[in-house]
Order: sequence, then structure tokens, then C-alpha cells
Amino acid sequence: MRTVIISARYCDEPALGNFLIDTFGYGKAGVKYTRGKYQCFLPRFLRPDELERLTKTIQLEHYREI
Repeated sequence: MRTVIISARYCDEPALGNFLIDTFGYGKAGVKYTRGKYQCFLPRFLRPDELERLTKTIQLEHYREI
């Protein structure tokens, strides 16, 4: 699993969860809200086209791959 830190609004959590389900499938990714950021556990990092789609889905402030 890959870890990604996403800075976005707290109210973006449902949209972020739906995006991850659409992208990876149900139960394949996880989201935890910690210290004002979303810590996402993904099977792989997002591709550029997926990151662009995510930016259109939520108010993305910062995206960092760990």
C-alpha cells in the first residue's frame, strides 16, 4: 500500500471517498483524517489523469506521495 497525504476541506471527505471507490474499487483504499489532512492508503499512486480528476472533484490544496 502507498500512502498519500491530501490537504483538503473537512467536508470533502465523502467526495474523496467516492473518488477512491470509483478509482480503485470498494475496500481497496482507505482514508483517515488526521491533523487537518487526509491520510490515504492506496494500492498505487495516482496517475496524472486521476490526479486531475481528483482536483475537479474536491478542493485540493496539496497532494504529497510518501
